[in-house]
Amino acid sequence: MLTLSTLLMAALVSPASAGTVFTSAGDETLLDLNGNWPRAYLDASTGGWDMFHAGGGDFKLTHADMTLTFDHTNDKDLTGRTDLKDNDIHPCPDGTWLQVSTADSVPDSHDSWFAWRYDSSFNINATTTIAYGDTSGADYVDTPGVCGDTFQGGAYFFNSDGGDTASSTGDVPSVFTDINSAAAATAYHNLDGAPTAIGSSMFEDNDHTLYFCGFTAQNPQSLIVGHFDSSYNRLDANLIPVTTSPMEAYFAQSSLRVGQYYIVAHMMRDSSLSWSQQNGDIYLSAFDSHWGLVDQIQLSHNVAPDGGVQPFVINAKDGTLLAMYSKDLKNYAFIVTLDSSVDWGASGDTDTDTDTDSDTDTDTDTDTATNGDSDQGQNTGDTSSTPIKGSCGCASAPTGEGALGLLLGGLALAGARRSRAAKA
Repeated sequence: MLTLSTLLMAALVSPASAGTVFTSAGDETLLDLNGNWPRAYLDASTGGWDMFHAGGGDFKLTHADMTLTFDHTNDKDLTGRTDLKDNDIHPCPDGTWLQVSTADSVPDSHDSWFAWRYDSSFNINATTTIAYGDTSGADYVDTPGVCGDTFQGGAYFFNSDGGDTASSTGDVPSVFTDINSAAAATAYHNLDGAPTAIGSSMFEDNDHTLYFCGFTAQNPQSLIVGHFDSSYNRLDANLIPVTTSPMEAYFAQSSLRVGQYYIVAHMMRDSSLSWSQQNGDIYLSAFDSHWGLVDQIQLSHNVAPDGGVQPFVINAKDGTLLAMYSKDLKNYAFIVTLDSSVDWGASGDTDTDTDTDSDTDTDTDTDTATNGDSDQGQNTGDTSSTPIKGSCGCASAPTGEGALGLLLGGLALAGARRSRAAKA
């Protein structure tokens, strides 16, 4: 029987390339992990997973084996805070960890951003309030992070008019913030040609360059990929079709290299149906070394209006990928089997990226996501004139719409949890 994924690949990928990365996906598995923002990284000391999730306004650590059987004996609240909204965490090459999280100084203000550095046992080495009550135009929602050999920090959206509604125009879609070992913000860089930071992801490739992946309202059927060198100069930017209307893709919140391929976890849904808030289905899209789409697989099969958010994917380094997402304050996983031709042992850099999403909640407590990005001032950075490749015809990545519109491809989300007019 023809599936949606099969039809999409037939339209977007040459027959010779279709199905060359993902061979199968297991059933949706409910995890013993309440809340939201599910993330996972391999734990070399146990041979299992370090599992993370949000709950009670904190970001939490627990453990599971490779069969996803959980051991809650040493569960840990990482920050001790009760007001965090969006969370992103990444392992660093030296065995330490970097976390960036957002909060509100007043409800729905999206004006505060924090960073933590943990040692290998998740003890806090340093923490910094990068911004609190920031009224400069910074929007701290779903701020993606990265921790590689060259790039260590996070990114946010900057909008000088102070608005984050769908009618707002952002001055800087993504501002990369260097975060040092003391968790302090040390420099800011405007990333010309990057997608909007909100709902996007970053990773450092094997050649120590940075890839920034996300979607935009102007073309919700195409992925924007910005590529930057160690001085934050734009090397390239591409607009890559991943679906066709009425399907709309959003929340490219996790991206990484697996062998010879780049893999992005994102949400997608049929815009002709009535979905609740930002809900949809999780997909994985695979790209070759030139960012040509070669494979795509739909993992969840939700029925509107119900669905999930906050997609994540990680290389299990056993010929499979672990993908996860959040739905109704519960977290779900999928085991995706890779084709035997995929060199899954060479995954490139320690990081994968996840985070972002404008969802909320977590656990039976209070948590969730907010809107975030941007930090004090605007920063400094390059402005390359190289046009984006693809069907957009833009001279730089589309930046039009505000946080909500940029994230959700212009979908009507009047019932979204957050008030997007709080700053207007």
